[in-house]
Amino acid sequence: MTATGSGGWTLAIDVGTSRTAGALWSGGRVTPLEIEGNRWMPSTVAVTEEGNLVVGQAAAAIASARPDRAERAPKRNVGSPVPMVLGEHSVSTTDAFATLMSAVAAEGRRRHDGADPSGLVLTHPVRWEETRQAVLQEAASAAGLPEPTLIPEPVAAAYHYARGELAEGQKIAVYDLGGGTFDTVVMQRTPEGFEVVGPPGGDESIGGDHFDHLVFLHLGGLIAAQDPELWQKILTGTERQWMRAAFDLLAEARQVKETLSTYPSTQIYVPVADRELLVTREELESLISEPVDRSIDELLDTVEDAEVRPEDLAAVFLVGGSSRIPMVAARLATHFGERVRTRDEPKSVVVEGAAMLSAGWSRPTSSVSARGEGAGDRSAEVGVEPILDVRDGVVAASSGTRLVVIGEQATEYSLAGPVLGLAAHRGGAAVLLAGGQIRSLAEGRRRWSSAPVPDATLGPVISADTTVVAN
Repeated sequence: MTATGSGGWTLAIDVGTSRTAGALWSGGRVTPLEIEGNRWMPSTVAVTEEGNLVVGQAAAAIASARPDRAERAPKRNVGSPVPMVLGEHSVSTTDAFATLMSAVAAEGRRRHDGADPSGLVLTHPVRWEETRQAVLQEAASAAGLPEPTLIPEPVAAAYHYARGELAEGQKIAVYDLGGGTFDTVVMQRTPEGFEVVGPPGGDESIGGDHFDHLVFLHLGGLIAAQDPELWQKILTGTERQWMRAAFDLLAEARQVKETLSTYPSTQIYVPVADRELLVTREELESLISEPVDRSIDELLDTVEDAEVRPEDLAAVFLVGGSSRIPMVAARLATHFGERVRTRDEPKSVVVEGAAMLSAGWSRPTSSVSARGEGAGDRSAEVGVEPILDVRDGVVAASSGTRLVVIGEQATEYSLAGPVLGLAAHRGGAAVLLAGGQIRSLAEGRRRWSSAPVPDATLGPVISADTTVVAN
């Protein structure tokens, strides 16, 4: 007997308000993509003199020299019927997103000798309705990428954080304080992964960009204390030099916010004012105290609407770059205690979780064949990079939620969740699903294990009754 399958890779992209990140699933593991030397690139898009749309360092250079020809947060325009105006050019949000996605996909192709991804997962805020989700689908098509699977950002983050440490039925909350949006959601562990419990919450007026603007105004106040006229020119001037000065000061404000997440104070130099400005963490906390408190109230309301008590949550996971501000975790801890968790890099957990999930949703197919004595040749189509096992004259192959068993005949099963492992045997196959459930499929019969085994691997499969030993 022989079994064959072709390899492939799947791509996950998280287009954030401020930053865009990518990760791929290949060879059974997740690899974050580095774009121009970083694990993320600014979500800025810009138009060149020739009218071409660019991203990355090229867009940053244009934004610095000609702020009117750049958009730093195209995600804010999703759902608006009005296109963005960059210089003399009208740019649709779909085209902006397609250009960002193309840059991420190009890096993935470079790692796979130019091969296209076999599957695509895109993330989105949990409260986005179908109209805004459709923009992601249209952008993927415009970028020449596969039809995407769309995953809410908190679901991807939860999978990254908690896929192996929660029992079925346990609930968690996600506090996602990103650049342009703030989302809250309660989720419950299921055999297939996670499901949302109750209505999601959030506030699109709270986010890292809002915090940047508050710091920007604070810096302006320090400048105005000595030169009010200069500050007014920076704030309202339409000439190129003042637009550039405002752009640079906003960039400094963002750096101040990020630096104060680690250090108690920081200094910046403002060339147009020829001044050094000192900002302390206490000043930052005073500036953002009110929106942070509103965000925590929103999370508490979300938990209450889900009919869950804070003490019944297994964890509260912090996601998004601004969740790293020490005051955020400290104030959340007054309500949720030690349940508040921040691990890894909060800006990357969404895309890495999406890449893990992409392993179970790849769409394209490859051929798997079986040749058994007296049975003739049989073949079936399964997803690329299938999980394979060969035993007792049977080939079992799975990709995503599809399982094909080829013995005396080819049988296809549709499963409730992605397959992590499988074992072939004379009667069919046994599979281990992402939720920890072990499922037995033989001669048309389907059996479940009585409880999830989150860290299990499949051991020997004994005869046709598919007795399974989990290690």
